[in-house]
Amino acid sequence: MVEKQIHVARIAFTRAFNAFTKNLESDCPREEKIAAFQFLEIKMTELDTVHSAYNQWLFFQSKLCEYQTYDNIYRSHLELDDVYKTQYLTAKMKIAKMTTSMPENASRTVSTSATKTSKFPKLELPKFSGNIKDWLPFWSQFKEINDDASISNEDKMQYLQQALVSRANELVKSFPPTGENYEKAFMSLKNRFGRDYIIVEFYVRELLGLVLQNALRGNKKSSLASIYDKVECCIRALETLGVTMDKCADMLYPLVESSLPEEVLRAWQRSGQREAIGGNGQRETTDRLEKLLKFLQIEVENEERINMALTGFRSSTD
Repeated sequence: MVEKQIHVARIAFTRAFNAFTKNLESDCPREEKIAAFQFLEIKMTELDTVHSAYNQWLFFQSKLCEYQTYDNIYRSHLELDDVYKTQYLTAKMKIAKMTTSMPENASRTVSTSATKTSKFPKLELPKFSGNIKDWLPFWSQFKEINDDASISNEDKMQYLQQALVSRANELVKSFPPTGENYEKAFMSLKNRFGRDYIIVEFYVRELLGLVLQNALRGNKKSSLASIYDKVECCIRALETLGVTMDKCADMLYPLVESSLPEEVLRAWQRSGQREAIGGNGQRETTDRLEKLLKFLQIEVENEERINMALTGFRSSTD
């Protein structure tokens, strides 16, 4: 009985979605487009009600039964459910863009012109798999969705599931996909992969890894640009987490210095900038770290200019 209701609700939603898409792409009045979306919204609510009841039933069956049948059906059903949610969210964003970017009395000519001049590449949330180093890029974009009070928890749950893969996706999908479970699912995700002290430890270990690589490398020549980019990435990530240079320079400076090749360290000692730093205590160490990073930036830029000059010279003589 429930499966038949789902089948009927899906057909009704698909028809409403196709009608909305057709209206949105046509030159029909603005009011008709809004009405088409409102009808689609009604069909989405009906479909969501049936889906939620069926999903919860399958979820509990998969936990109670020893067999994998219900679990496989549950996962397959969630994937199909995501397709309809994605279509609805796409329609919702399109109608929101139309209603907020266009005055109610705007002419059809202006509407057509705006449509033609605002076709930017589609922005997608970065996929988060559970890798600690990917948390900050993921959170920097998903935070806007999480903090937006105008987005319902049901929609936030769908956005969250679509942005996750691998281990992270498995964790969130262990919760029934309802609005009531969004906060629980998100906090579980953050506690597992996004706690500040875990991410701080990760980037400190990255710096320690650079030190170890430098020790194992010996006299082998390495790319200063590559080392600088990795150091800069770790320092900026730590600053984002509150581990700033003015607080932790005593820890960061020796790590950065020990990650550098011998010839770069010698150039740093000869530069005179190290001795030119005044002050004492924590402030002196902070200034020294800032000067070292600036020195490395200049060295990398000089190296790029030299490579460009040599490459250009070789090309002209060939």
